Amino acid sequence: MVYTAQELNDAGFNGPGLITQLGFFVQSPPIHPLPSFMIRMKHTTASDASSHDPGPYQTVLLLSSYAPSANSWNMLNLSEHFYWNGIDNILVDTVFNRVPSFNTSGQQRIFDSPTGLRFARSDSFNQTNATTFMTVNYKPQIRLKFANAPLPEPQNLTGEIIDAGVVLNWDASTAYGYSTPQPDFYGVYRNGELLSDEVTETSFFDQDAGMQYGIVHTYYITAIYQQGESVPSNSFTAQLLPPTPVNLNISIANNTLSISWLTIPGIEQYKVEAATNMTGVFEDVGNTLGEFTVQQNRTVWLAPLNYLSSSNMMFFRVRSVINPN
Repeated sequence: MVYTAQELNDAGFNGPGLITQLGFFVQSPPIHPLPSFMIRMKHTTASDASSHDPGPYQTVLLLSSYAPSANSWNMLNLSEHFYWNGIDNILVDTVFNRVPSFNTSGQQRIFDSPTGLRFARSDSFNQTNATTFMTVNYKPQIRLKFANAPLPEPQNLTGEIIDAGVVLNWDASTAYGYSTPQPDFYGVYRNGELLSDEVTETSFFDQDAGMQYGIVHTYYITAIYQQGESVPSNSFTAQLLPPTPVNLNISIANNTLSISWLTIPGIEQYKVEAATNMTGVFEDVGNTLGEFTVQQNRTVWLAPLNYLSSSNMMFFRVRSVINPN
């Protein structure tokens, strides 16, 4: 059965929206409960049921047995909600397994609709995935309950700094299962400013990021649909942390304490910290008790030898910093 977007619009809903309930008006119930009753749905561009559609479908309801009640709307709570994009038509597929014996009981309220419904039946085999081959010029009246459904945003944004650029990767949303719409484009934002709103892949290389020590960029992604733009994804912050100084060397000569390490390109300031034990509180002593010099490819910190206490062992560590304050 195909229910067109125009029919839904004429009934008073323009979408998009999340279908949480679906029901048919049952005038008289079947004498047997319907075993393994299933409802499946999908978006379609077809305007009627003139052609068989093999799917794939989203299974929105599966009941071990279903016995509808008479002279009322039988509203069913969908176990998996279906997101209608507000644009395409909706194909609804209902199926159940064999009943104990053939009979013609059961009647839904129907209305005229050229090639509105197609079906297959068998006294011997389950027809769940059978090719439908019979058509009729009517279809059941249907009632749908919609819930507000925000446009799904991208998920799991991650990033990596490469040279001076930033590579971003994310996942398309699966918030509404199989019926989750796919965006036309993605919007990429850096520090709240739009970089591009025409990205069609789930990755982006910001080659103009200009990454260097001290620069921080925060990114997020939006999904852009015909109906509008989603809320932002999670954010990713790109920041080059200053590397740890390596190849430390400590020496004492001519009443001077000397600590040196390999100079890090791009780093102009360091902290030398000291404590009386390895698990103690380290205090910044670099700028108060000594001075820094550069000798070839090494940075050297020099301090008076009397800084050392004759009764205590001293522990030192060195950190590269962007802002020593």
